[in-house]
Amino acid sequence: MKHILVAVDSAEDSRFVVEQAVLLARVLGAKMRLMNAVNVPAPMPAPPGAFVVPVVPMAGELIAGAAESLKKLLELVPPELRDTSQAVGDAPATPHVFEGGALVVEVGRIAETIRSIANAFDTDVVVIGAHHHNVLARALGTKAARIIDTMDRSVFVVRPPAQA
Repeated sequence: MKHILVAVDSAEDSRFVVEQAVLLARVLGAKMRLMNAVNVPAPMPAPPGAFVVPVVPMAGELIAGAAESLKKLLELVPPELRDTSQAVGDAPATPHVFEGGALVVEVGRIAETIRSIANAFDTDVVVIGAHHHNVLARALGTKAARIIDTMDRSVFVVRPPAQA
């Protein structure tokens, strides 16, 4: 295994997920890339005459915020473990790549976007975090479950320690 994709969100657990991915990369002798899939909410139909906020500026703000969060997390990744290789597969039409390719932010449905980026960068394993959920959230399906079901490669799930 040479390439690890670490898909994180804005949760507090993301730091722990990246730390665990660093350990995995060291054991496997692999390089790692951090990503955040930004899900821009679809606009709701508005009644006639209502003021509607365009989605495009919102997407730009979300991408910028996600990139800043990833840059802070990248500080946890030693330079020798950062994957800056170029995309080898079909990359999304407008990937947002930062820090020489070590960070990727992409807009889209979470699971499908992570799969697309994993394919584009020839990722061997995807690392994700699993949040603690209540019974209702588990019954409806979690993001982690959707990601695992969508992937065509191995997924390493990091469960953060339980809060005391």
